[in-house]
Amino acid sequence: MRSDDILDAIGEVDEALVREAKEIRRSHKTLWVTLSSLAACLLILFMYPIIFISMKGASSADPSAPSQDDGEKGSADHKEVSIYYVENDEISVDNTEWLNLNDLFYAWSNANGLGDDVKLISQYFICSTDDPSTVTVVNIVVSDEIENYYGTVDKELLLRSLTLTMTEYFDISEDDFLLTLQ
Repeated sequence: MRSDDILDAIGEVDEALVREAKEIRRSHKTLWVTLSSLAACLLILFMYPIIFISMKGASSADPSAPSQDDGEKGSADHKEVSIYYVENDEISVDNTEWLNLNDLFYAWSNANGLGDDVKLISQYFICSTDDPSTVTVVNIVVSDEIENYYGTVDKELLLRSLTLTMTEYFDISEDDFLLTLQ
């Protein structure tokens, strides 16, 4: 006896119900597992560059970023840097240690007799396309209030002293340093 014969013996069964029973149903659980896996992969794909850049930035590209061992001698952010300043119409130098770029700029500004109105506005780094961890150009943006001091300090010497201080801090050549007034 076949299954159809059994159904005929039991009584009239709707053919649509028989077809529906034979169809394989996919559970909603497998759909959610598939969609969740896809969402997790997309999240990792989009977050990886952000995490990679922030890790690189904190370790090498941004010297003003705080480190875990701030204040410890010999740490990566603790550098011996020469501060160049204008004295008697020539550039003089003073060696000192600084933890970050803001402290260094403040010391340079004080050494040159500049007021608190001259500010380090921002800095940004242009990385090599071949090696993203290599900084090829550094641009420092300084407030244009520095121009107020050109009458008391020689403009060329003042800007040169800033260039020398920053290129030593970033360990780059003068050709790779840009100074912008804003």
